[in-house]
Amino acid sequence: SHAPRRRRADIPRTPSPRDCGRPAVVRTTHAFGGPTRLEDPPRVGDPRVPDARVPDAHGRALRLLIHKCAPVPHSACGFAPQNPSMTVLDRLAEKGGCARRAQIARGSRELAELRSLVECGSVTRVARGLYSLPGTNAAVILARRASGLLTCTSAASAIGLPLLVPPTSVHLAIPSHTAAPRAGVVPRGSVLHWESGLAMRAEDRDVVAAVPIALVHALRCLPGREAIALVDGALSRRLVTIAELAAQRPRVRKLAFDGLLRAVDGRSQSIPETFARIALLAAGFSVEP
Repeated sequence: SHAPRRRRADIPRTPSPRDCGRPAVVRTTHAFGGPTRLEDPPRVGDPRVPDARVPDAHGRALRLLIHKCAPVPHSACGFAPQNPSMTVLDRLAEKGGCARRAQIARGSRELAELRSLVECGSVTRVARGLYSLPGTNAAVILARRASGLLTCTSAASAIGLPLLVPPTSVHLAIPSHTAAPRAGVVPRGSVLHWESGLAMRAEDRDVVAAVPIALVHALRCLPGREAIALVDGALSRRLVTIAELAAQRPRVRKLAFDGLLRAVDGRSQSIPETFARIALLAAGFSVEP
């Protein structure tokens, strides 16, 4: 009179992240109870049919329960992979051409892909756990090795701002709470700008510091009129505002910073125009760009 008790193997299971995108599953159980295990789904022509009884290695009867179900979508499990269509080369290009292994390869398949790319020369292993695309700027590779960001004149050169003299050394912004780069990582002559408000995260795509931070470093590093011309170019291109620069006011040499900030004018269109304006103002003339 009572309904037969359902076997545990017959009870539908709630989908989990492991089931995302899986095809039909075959669950093998002992006919007299016992442990269960998952096997590959049957192929065309497979003699196994639902409720078929076959002997196992010990001669005990097995019952095959073939659950024919559609692949479980990712949304049903509440689990979605991050950019599943992106390849290792795509992630490497997204990181500026140089990145750590953990940033570009997230599984065994992608690690194997990365090894094959290194073997064929499509990717270069520049240091332990660090990979780059051929032709990547040496300053970008140096910034990745030092766990920093390009700043000051190096950042200005990377984003196309006007410079009177191209940078001959690399300027890096380093978080002040981290240790100094190991000996041999940063070449002699490089300039390190220790920044307290700089946060380095593994998922960061950019290798260049934010424009306000890079310009504040330039105001402290370059000669006065060159720094003013650089900030004029950024203001003219609307890459930054005076308010954003003022928000990055340094703790030291505040008066010098304020004086340079009052001298900038985003209406100037070139370095010679900025230099002429500064010279005329110094001579006592009233200048209108």
